[in-house]
This record gives sequence, C-alpha cells and structure tokens, in this order.
Amino acid sequence: MPPELEKRLRDFLRKHYRENASGYVFANRNGNSYSVGKVTEYGLWPVQEALKIERTGLHAFRHAVASELLEESVPLTVVQRQMRHCDARTTYRSTVTL
Repeated sequence: MPPELEKRLRDFLRKHYRENASGYVFANRNGNSYSVGKVTEYGLWPVQEALKIERTGLHAFRHAVASELLEESVPLTVVQRQMRHCDARTTYRSTVTL
C-alpha cells in the first residue's frame, strides 16, 4: 500500500470510524455497508465528472487492476487468484477485451 494511502486510511479511522456490528470500515449511519449503486452515484461519478472522465462503474477498476498486473509480468495464475476466477481464461479474456 502506498504510504500516502496508509496515512489517509489511518487518519480516517482515527477521526471518523464508528464501531458497528458488522465490522465494516466504511459504514453508513445505520452501521450497514454502502450499496454499490450509491457508492458509484455519490462517490465515483462526481469525481469522474469533475475530472472530465467518462462515467464508468466500479467493475472497470477490477479490469484495470488485472490488466496492470499482467502488463507488469505478474503470472496469469497469480492474477487469476487475485481476481478469484476459477479459470485463467476468464482472467485473460477480461483484460484483452478492454
């Protein structure tokens, strides 16, 4: 993890973390996890709009990570495990279709 990200997470935990029954790091005021739709709508899309980036969903980041790992010569079987794919062909296809 990059040091700056670690610093920001520690700062968040120190200032904003509230214990909840589910143990989520990022929980709503009811202690539940945020829905993917709400994270996308209220978190991702406004940032993309401000940066003048075409809207995407969170799944695009999953594809990007797999592609980056393969570009850095990480073995396909390792990337497959990271992506939790049963078949390495699925991992490979998800990176070449972008």
